[in-house]
Amino acid sequence: MRDFYVGYRPKAAPGTARFIGPRVLGIVAIAVLLAALIALAQKPFAVATFEFGDTRAFEGIVSEFPYPTLLVARPGRSSDMPYSRYLLTAPGKRGMADVLGGRHGDAVSLRGTLIYRDDQAMIEVLPETLVVSPMAGALPGDEILGDIKVRGEIVDSKCYLGVMKPGEFKTHKACAIRCLSGGIPALFVVRGRDGSADHLLIAGPDGKALNDELLELVARPLEVTGQLRRRGTELILQTTPQSFVAL
Repeated sequence: MRDFYVGYRPKAAPGTARFIGPRVLGIVAIAVLLAALIALAQKPFAVATFEFGDTRAFEGIVSEFPYPTLLVARPGRSSDMPYSRYLLTAPGKRGMADVLGGRHGDAVSLRGTLIYRDDQAMIEVLPETLVVSPMAGALPGDEILGDIKVRGEIVDSKCYLGVMKPGEFKTHKACAIRCLSGGIPALFVVRGRDGSADHLLIAGPDGKALNDELLELVARPLEVTGQLRRRGTELILQTTPQSFVAL
């Protein structure tokens, strides 16, 4: 006679237990194996760092356009690269344009936290530590590299450089839109076949920031034409929202 299963009994009948037990263990083993395979198949996170909780002091000259940037004099004042350049943001999903508007060329001191990836660096500034000096500094000019057509993705620089992982692609789209709408500098990331990446700050034809105009284009594969400029270690793409074409 076959065993009859009764759900409210503390134990299943021996025959039922022998039938169900190995199958449950097999399903659990398969689930664990699949989870491990999915985890191993994921791409590793990029080497990007947010020195959370570690604040440093900085002194330099403010460059306001297209996004607030701090130029810190390098030791020896090399004629080729006299400054290290740091993009500036406020805590949270806010840029520094409201704080530093009109401070173009001013010398300042501040404290903040470093964020960096590849050759890009940023400071999350503690706004209450900002001190403006009456002295003004000379800012280097741009080198016009010419018109280009490139393919890539628009990201918010703060998360992409290390505050969140991954800070790119569709999984990060909603966060990137909020960051860009808050004034975080917009980057256009151009990826090479060898895994390398070029990072272009996005500016309008007038050299000022493009943020709100780009929100519908975030986290999509795009092709764009524009004029490429070099400003120290920064590459700036001057373009228009209409120049972006979805691929």
